[in-house]
Amino acid sequence: METTDGKRASSLSDDLGIEGVVLGIARDLSELRNGKISVQDAHARAELAKQYMNGIRMIVNAQKFLLERSRHIGKAV
Repeated sequence: METTDGKRASSLSDDLGIEGVVLGIARDLSELRNGKISVQDAHARAELAKQYMNGIRMIVNAQKFLLERSRHIGKAV
């Protein structure tokens, strides 16, 4: 997506590095299947990814909440 001045606007996904997390999860699964990491390592990595994604969920929910509130405020003015 481009802004009016022609610069690329980053998306929330880009800002939070979601693609990297998903690719990391896939890589971890491959490494586990290939015996390159232990089950304990895979579990620890999965827990970290889970917490990261939980944080992203909270950010998205907060943005939705703020957007909805700003719409109500805009209508009241």
